[in-house]
Amino acid sequence: MVFKDLLRRSKNIFGDDEAIVFEEKRFTYRELGERVDRCSNALTRLGLKKGDRIAVLAENCSQYLELYFGITNVGGVIVPLNYRLNPKEIMTIMEDAGATGLVLSRDFVDQGERIRGLLGKVFYYILLDGEKSGYHNYESLLAKAEPIEPDVSLQENDDFCLLYTSGTLSQPKGVLLSHKNIVANTFNQCLEVNIQPGSINLQISPFYHAANAHAFCHIFMHGKNIILRHFDAEKAAEIIEREKVTYAFIVPTILYRILDLPNLNQFNLSSLKTIVYGGASITNQRLEEAIAKFGYILIQAYGLTETTSFSSVLNKMEHRRGGNSIGRGMFGVEVKVVDVEGKEVKTGEIGEILVRGDTVMKGYWNRPELTDESIRNNWFYTGDLAKVDDNGYIYVVDRKKDLIISGGVNIYPRDIEEVIARHPAVAEVAVFGIPDAKWGESVKAVVVLKPGKKAIEKEIIDFTKDHIAKYKAPRSIDFMELLPKTPSGKILKRELREIYESKK
Repeated sequence: MVFKDLLRRSKNIFGDDEAIVFEEKRFTYRELGERVDRCSNALTRLGLKKGDRIAVLAENCSQYLELYFGITNVGGVIVPLNYRLNPKEIMTIMEDAGATGLVLSRDFVDQGERIRGLLGKVFYYILLDGEKSGYHNYESLLAKAEPIEPDVSLQENDDFCLLYTSGTLSQPKGVLLSHKNIVANTFNQCLEVNIQPGSINLQISPFYHAANAHAFCHIFMHGKNIILRHFDAEKAAEIIEREKVTYAFIVPTILYRILDLPNLNQFNLSSLKTIVYGGASITNQRLEEAIAKFGYILIQAYGLTETTSFSSVLNKMEHRRGGNSIGRGMFGVEVKVVDVEGKEVKTGEIGEILVRGDTVMKGYWNRPELTDESIRNNWFYTGDLAKVDDNGYIYVVDRKKDLIISGGVNIYPRDIEEVIARHPAVAEVAVFGIPDAKWGESVKAVVVLKPGKKAIEKEIIDFTKDHIAKYKAPRSIDFMELLPKTPSGKILKRELREIYESKK
């Protein structure tokens, strides 16, 4: 089975039912299928061949979902680009991917023009909305193409997409995923999260991110995707109420912004039956707030781009047992925690999370040494540290590279973040190590306060010392209005470290 099969069944059986809602546009499954076929045939006419990489630079839109199918249905490989990168970074990724085409929206034409003058191997540029000399218009291409499914032979191990990592610890790497990876993840996720026909998904996360999986699941399960161009907390609440959204994947930072809406109680959000959260760690304090507001409808998901999204989940009922666990592995995926010798850890010991299954990537694009280092005996080494309780539940401790070593003692930032997050004025916190002449590293915290709340550095340091060992408490705290993050919601501690290292 390959990716296009996810749409085929819904198109053939439920053709008149709505598949996509985007702003003022609404498409049935039949209309979506026809547009996808036209897209595939139009790209083939432009010269797209099996194995060619086509980059996409756009915010979320209905055409983005069409392109996932349109490009890959004829053997092309989609390369979704992070639109927040600067033109040099985008150009670096396109060169690394060897992209032969670029599809972009009018908001990013300036970046396209700068790339256009420097990249000679990109043979065609397509504008999703609007007209510009030297660019093909997407809708015009579709209008001239046949709405007939292309007859292209595809295999499950064929390349599907190149997703570039967010670069929270280093420069982005191209993660090569196959049709098999995507289909396996779709099946696993639908089973584990119990997505039902008729489910209505609010697609908040950007389509260039592995969280595109939620949209794919709803296509396969004859659901509906309400696509949000970019996130606005109040607008999201309005859409949930108006469209009677039942399902949403929300990264913790976005969940916080919804919870902190001053007028949140004005919206009827009772249609929500499932909130999946993940992509970054969540503090216990804010998780308790979310459960108090929405009830036991939350599912915590743990995964990585390299594992095609989900690897482990903590389901709704398991949230009742308390704790901030990522669960025990999901359908079709093996997850374990091992020590430095590769042996599974004992209860309470800290080790590295390993993942094995059909969702593990083919490898890093053009980086065989890094692939061999990350995948050993079919196990993917995640770089995440965790411990396991008596019942087999896994608790993420921290990223391996975020570990602070101060005076020869290991300090885990997440332990400190959990404590600081309990302070009633704190909305978000990031803890990391900065160079220290005496101790090697010292503990630094950066805090974002809740709207209308006040706090000072000494107050929060003293609060922390009341709850954990004094040597773990931050030596200093700064306050920011916003923490630097990837659009998927991960805090960029690398950027925070660079800020303070430059102040030495």
